[in-house]
Amino acid sequence: MISPIWYRVSRWVGIEYVSPNSIMQIFESFLGLGVGRQVRLGLILVWHAVVWTIWNSRNDIIFAGGSSTIDILVDKVKLYSWKWFLGKNPDSPCSLYEWEVQPRLCGLARQCEVVMLGSLRFWLCVIPWGVLL
Repeated sequence: MISPIWYRVSRWVGIEYVSPNSIMQIFESFLGLGVGRQVRLGLILVWHAVVWTIWNSRNDIIFAGGSSTIDILVDKVKLYSWKWFLGKNPDSPCSLYEWEVQPRLCGLARQCEVVMLGSLRFWLCVIPWGVLL
């Protein structure tokens, strides 16, 4: 049940998943895929969220007779990692929806500015291939 979680999370963050032999190989693959420091730290944050989610689920199953599905566990990973990301980046405009759809774009939050058009507020984010509103 654990391998499908890693597979789904890897696809979510946009990396190729190859079934590793150990948890350290998974960590090293997440660590080695970050191009810049900020992306690497984000991937490590997601790795920790996966380990935390699996650990809590395992404890719930063993000690409380709980159960879970892959979908529920992956959703928990996304929620925990988003909350932890916001804890480290409290000024981030990244919503849970944006985090679930494209977490790597949320890492660019520090490169964004608030733009006011009348009474409307927009976040203007400059990314390498253009402008994202």
